[in-house]
Amino acid sequence: MGYLGGRVGPDLTRIGGIRSERDLLESVLFPSASFVRSFEPTAIIMDSGKVENGIIVEESSTEVVLQVDAKKVVRIPVSQIVERAEGTASVMPDGLDKLLTPQQLVDLITFLKASQ
Repeated sequence: MGYLGGRVGPDLTRIGGIRSERDLLESVLFPSASFVRSFEPTAIIMDSGKVENGIIVEESSTEVVLQVDAKKVVRIPVSQIVERAEGTASVMPDGLDKLLTPQQLVDLITFLKASQ
């Protein structure tokens, strides 16, 4: 919310006024079903064979900067990029419904819905 928790996803400060409880629950349960514009995941394959997945937060003629999680940023020189592709998996992890109790899940959706 606000600027807490990193800048790897959209600001949720007013998400409760934009999305229904059902939309919020679906976003938590199925984070890869759809992506908010400007937060689409990207897969970058480098000449070393390494693949980095994240959200492009900065791009220049010399490097691409990927936010791979709430705290980790990776800078990739353009000269090392072999291929770029749209990612299919959200940076938000799957399985939160397995980590949270049913009551915690209800509390999370209630908290998000209250943020208007």
